[in-house]
Amino acid sequence: MMLALAVALLVPQTAADPLADAWLVQVRPGAKRPFFDDIEGAKPRPSRAYVVAGDMLVASEVRGNFTSVTFVTPSGRTRSGWLESTGLIRIAEAKIWQGVWKAWESEIKLAPGRIRGTLHVEGSATWGGHDPERIARGGVHVGEFGVDVRANGDRIAFSVDEGAGAGALAPLFGDAPEETYRCRVQLRVLGPYLLAHDNNACGGANVSFTGTYRLNAKR
Repeated sequence: MMLALAVALLVPQTAADPLADAWLVQVRPGAKRPFFDDIEGAKPRPSRAYVVAGDMLVASEVRGNFTSVTFVTPSGRTRSGWLESTGLIRIAEAKIWQGVWKAWESEIKLAPGRIRGTLHVEGSATWGGHDPERIARGGVHVGEFGVDVRANGDRIAFSVDEGAGAGALAPLFGDAPEETYRCRVQLRVLGPYLLAHDNNACGGANVSFTGTYRLNAKR
């Protein structure tokens, strides 16, 4: 029994994929569909926010008669909540990487890389970038990266090696595990949305690229 336990402890544990549980949905034709912020209780109350027929959203969970969704405008404003599942239909997920993707305080650009078959990924993000007081006193924190990578289907995953030469491919996400503070980023394209997850080491304090981005302009 002790031997079995020791062997189990030696086997590396695979972390859960933070971008796996998401799919693309579209609002069915008909009346506008209100968001529900709270679906607990016998009769959930709709909010004033809504989506309309044809809108596409990222879904992440189904609970009873409701689906948890996130909607992002082309300018990066985000609204999350619950929609009645009967008003949604799951749709195919196009894999178009190139373009400018926007979230509220961050932006990720994808363009052809220097090496054939690669993509150049540039990210810029702030914390406090919409706070006039922080802007006035110079208290906005920033983060950025720029790498060349290869996509694997609907996924991109890399780490940022500041010492890598120009034009070199970015290291893999899991490279140099001993470097705790190396910036590591995972991306997944989902139709007009880009899902991102980082390790909170890609900029100043509280800066993060984690979130849902909307395609703002194609390249």
